[in-house]
Amino acid sequence: MAFLKKYKGFTIIETIVALVITMVCVGVAFTIMLNVEKSGNNYKKIQAHLYLLKELNRAKEGKKYIDENIDKENVKLVKRVIQYENIEKLYQLKITAFDNEGKKIDEVKELIIIDE
Repeated sequence: MAFLKKYKGFTIIETIVALVITMVCVGVAFTIMLNVEKSGNNYKKIQAHLYLLKELNRAKEGKKYIDENIDKENVKLVKRVIQYENIEKLYQLKITAFDNEGKKIDEVKELIIIDE
């Protein structure tokens, strides 16, 4: 009567509880991973915004109001000076930051008066 021997094992409820606990842990880990990836994008945006402000101040201090492209570490800045609403001597200085893939990250605009 060897086949009537009782074997120790897990019940179906214990197995389901273990699976639920595992799924909750995987869900929490996935959420944490997504938050970490999003924070990396925030860092890039903050870095680009600081580059924009620095370039804006540099242009205003040196009164260097010309169109140009500036390459930083992993950000490309595009500076444009356009006449504002056809008003004489009033221009808009617009500096836009792009990532390596050409996606727009951030932009600053400021009105300036240019006495030529």
